Amino acid sequence: RISFVGELGYELYPTADGAVDVDDAVMEAGADLGVRRAGHHALDSLRVEKGYRHLGHDIGPIDDPYMVGLGFTVAHDKPGGFVGRDAIDPARPRTHRQVYVRLDDPEPLLLHGESILADGRIVGRMTSGAYGHTIGAACGLGIVSSDVVGSDAVGSDAVGAGGIEVDCAGQRVPATLSLRPFHDPTGARLRS
Repeated sequence: RISFVGELGYELYPTADGAVDVDDAVMEAGADLGVRRAGHHALDSLRVEKGYRHLGHDIGPIDDPYMVGLGFTVAHDKPGGFVGRDAIDPARPRTHRQVYVRLDDPEPLLLHGESILADGRIVGRMTSGAYGHTIGAACGLGIVSSDVVGSDAVGSDAVGAGGIEVDCAGQRVPATLSLRPFHDPTGARLRS
């Protein structure tokens, strides 16, 4: 099972000429369950709550896998090494960290690119944002200076000192930072 939204489910990849038939069959089979179609924003909302990274928004070709929480994908013991191995030494201190952000006020909306502030100074930026319907708050992923969360902090639910805010359309909104997603941080739902 594969899920880009952090929930139980399946991703279907029908051929173009079979897509309508597959859609009709799924809608008919799920009618008693209340199945309905959902669009991109619903998918993005769930992805952001779960903290799933999106290539091109949250991660890119210049990002260090350890900085964005993907160090577990690096095989440093690979026979023969690999190009760039020395550049991503896991023991090297990181200057920035990827964090999960939740606004303390449920009204403002996060998109991406908003400034993250600590005690009034800009310390990072949002890379993705959406309203998280499961957690009842705007949330997203961001990159912040390691001095805000600590370069070696791992798995913490709440990180950073008080005074964290996100600039939402010129309004500074108090926020909470975490090194773990706000929804199902252990992945228990996907294994149930």
